[in-house]
Amino acid sequence: MTDFVFATHSGLYFARVGSDSALQDCTLIAEGYHYGITTRFDVAKDETLIRAYRGGVDVHNQTERESIEYRIRDMLVEEVARHELDEISGHVHQFAIGPGDSMFIANTKRNSVDLWHPNEGTIKRLVFDGHRNDVNHVNSIFPCGDILAVMLHNLRKLESQIAICQFDGADITELGRFSLPDVQCHNVGVLGTQLFYNASGSCSTVSLNLESLEISHRLKMKEHTKGMCSDGDLVYAGMSNYANRSERAFSSAWVVIIDPQTMQVNDTVQFTESARKEKVGNINEIRIVGQEDVFDTGSKCSPDLLRSTVDVPQNQLAISLRRFWIGTSDPIKRTIKKMLQSGNAR
Repeated sequence: MTDFVFATHSGLYFARVGSDSALQDCTLIAEGYHYGITTRFDVAKDETLIRAYRGGVDVHNQTERESIEYRIRDMLVEEVARHELDEISGHVHQFAIGPGDSMFIANTKRNSVDLWHPNEGTIKRLVFDGHRNDVNHVNSIFPCGDILAVMLHNLRKLESQIAICQFDGADITELGRFSLPDVQCHNVGVLGTQLFYNASGSCSTVSLNLESLEISHRLKMKEHTKGMCSDGDLVYAGMSNYANRSERAFSSAWVVIIDPQTMQVNDTVQFTESARKEKVGNINEIRIVGQEDVFDTGSKCSPDLLRSTVDVPQNQLAISLRRFWIGTSDPIKRTIKKMLQSGNAR
């Protein structure tokens, strides 16, 4: 049996999947557009404290930006507190555990990673590439010791990248970054020497060797991949119908259960709300509750291994060719999309 909380365009949900991979429960916790989730599991109390981002009624109306805390024990979910995030916090894509009671925020709109405290607000901000607005499309954070691995989705004719950052107290410093052979990527998690991420643009979940920065396995999915968690033995990836932004609250979603050693699919479970038998919408983030989520805490990762990736050489010619292809193909794809949309409008 494995319990999850997951955030979608329509709400925040609790789900229980049995050892036979059958969905036993899927309950709406709160309505509205939700994204980032971070968890802390208390072994002594056998309960999980989560913080989840709620933007507002829907993705287009993120006017109620809040960090909401819940306590989950077994199947009982209780709201504990809520904190308002001011305008400068932008549109949050992910939370991650920080020192003390603080947390790191992937502040996508402000192109930054923020260190935020519920009583003090934003303590520190690391702005990528000097841009104050969304350029790198910062969307995922993985904490490991004093290191943060940050997924840069990237918007300006660039492949997705992992930025390796170090934090000391309230200071956050970028040490370097490496390129991924994919675009439109989300999520970061590490088990041993393998880094896992969702290559959402190609509907894949990928494992990459951190010692060589080369792909170990690529698992091709049928639908859009976003959201990822792990209990240390298995990897769970969110998968959803790819849809226009306005339709993502009404789409189908699944969790894919993956063997991280072979990157073979053990099973796929569709999430459908138990009470109303309705679709839950596109998964933005998924976390394990009732036990430690090692992709949230970084407990199965060596910070020195992540730190050393900034010195691993990469094939710069291959990266340049990829950037050329992204730069030439994206305008063509946008033109075709506009033509199709114009034809449908008629």
